[in-house]
Amino acid sequence: MSRFLKTFVVTLGAVTSILIAGPASAQSTLRCESTNGRRVECRFDGAGTVQLSRQFSNNACIEGQSWGVDRNTVWVDRGCRADFTIVPVDRNDGGWNRRHNRNITVICESTDGRRQRCAADTLGQITLGRELSVDRCVEGRSWGTTSDGIWVDRGCRAEFHIADNGGAYRDRGPSQAMRTVKCESDRSRRSYCRIDNRFGVSLTRELSRRKCVINQTWGSDRNGVWVSRGCRAEFAVKTRS
Repeated sequence: MSRFLKTFVVTLGAVTSILIAGPASAQSTLRCESTNGRRVECRFDGAGTVQLSRQFSNNACIEGQSWGVDRNTVWVDRGCRADFTIVPVDRNDGGWNRRHNRNITVICESTDGRRQRCAADTLGQITLGRELSVDRCVEGRSWGTTSDGIWVDRGCRAEFHIADNGGAYRDRGPSQAMRTVKCESDRSRRSYCRIDNRFGVSLTRELSRRKCVINQTWGSDRNGVWVSRGCRAEFAVKTRS
C-alpha cells in the first residue's frame, strides 16, 4: 500500500471516529438538589433542552411542580434532587428526538429493612434496573408500584426505569396528572383538607415527628384528606385517571 493511501485511510478513520463520538460527548449532565424543601436554581452554559434523567430523592420530581427550566437555568423545589441531561439543540431533527423516547431513572432505597415510598411521575411503564443492595429486589414482595410512585421494602435498594411512552403523555402535560397538597394536624387536633379526590391520593412526605399512619392518623374520602394526632404531611393527589 502506498504512503499516500495509508495516510488517506488513517485520516478517514480519524474523521469517522470524530463523527461518531462527537454527538455523544456533546450532551452533559447537571445535578440540581432542593435541600430542606427549598427552591434551588442551577445554571448551565449554551443552548439546549433539558431532560430529567435520574431522580435520587424520595420526593417526586414532577415537571412544572417541583422542577422546571427557565432559559439557561434548571430549578428544583419541594425536595426534588435529580440529575438532568442537557441536550444541545439540533435544528435538523425538528426537536423530535428531544421530546420522544426518554427514560427516567429513579433510585428508591429501603433502609434498615423498612418500607419506603418514593413518589414519582409514573405515567410510563416502570421496570427494575440495577440493584444496589445485597438483599434481592423481588416485584410484589420487596418492591412494587402505585399510581403515584414506587415502594421498596425488606432492604431492597435499586434503580428503577420509567419509560416515557414515546412522549405521548408528555405532550398532554404530565405535570397536570398529579399535584401536591399539604395537610397539617395543629395541636394534635383533627384537620380536614378539602380536595377533589376522585382519582386517588397517597402520602408522599411526612413533615411531623409523629408518624402518619393511614386509617389511624390520616385518611381520605372523595372530598378530601384528614389528619389527626399531630400528623403533618404532603400528599400527592391524582388529577386524572
